[in-house]
Amino acid sequence: MTRVNVGLKFEDVRTRVRSYINNEDEIKMIKKAYQYAKEKHFGVTRLTGEPYIEHPLNVAYILSEMHADIDTICAGLLHDTLEDTDITKEEIAHDFNKEVDGLVSAPNIAAGKWAGHFNFNIDFVNRLEDKIFDDIIQIKKNIMKLKR
Repeated sequence: MTRVNVGLKFEDVRTRVRSYINNEDEIKMIKKAYQYAKEKHFGVTRLTGEPYIEHPLNVAYILSEMHADIDTICAGLLHDTLEDTDITKEEIAHDFNKEVDGLVSAPNIAAGKWAGHFNFNIDFVNRLEDKIFDDIIQIKKNIMKLKR
């Protein structure tokens, strides 16, 4: 898997996506997702000190290396917004589409349901969410392979 790129910029993701997607409306949708995530995570830093937005950018970059579709890349950019910001799944569905909403919501819904049945700590739930998101990415990758 790709290493984390410290200092990654949106233009790096956009350039990578444009290598296999030429539809400007789809490129605009990725930019919209990036702007959403950047605004919602504004001023937040990771424990390492870098701006939080670098994490979703890295997720989107990795997805673009896999030639993921637009909905999946948008979900990669937005995947932490439900748990870490005031955005709602309804807003994601309205402002993007139900596919993006589903990809963003699924790990949060699953982690929330499991956390209610067990005495998990938040760190464990976050790691579980990352694992579920990775599984969703793998499923999408397999579906894309089947479509070829």
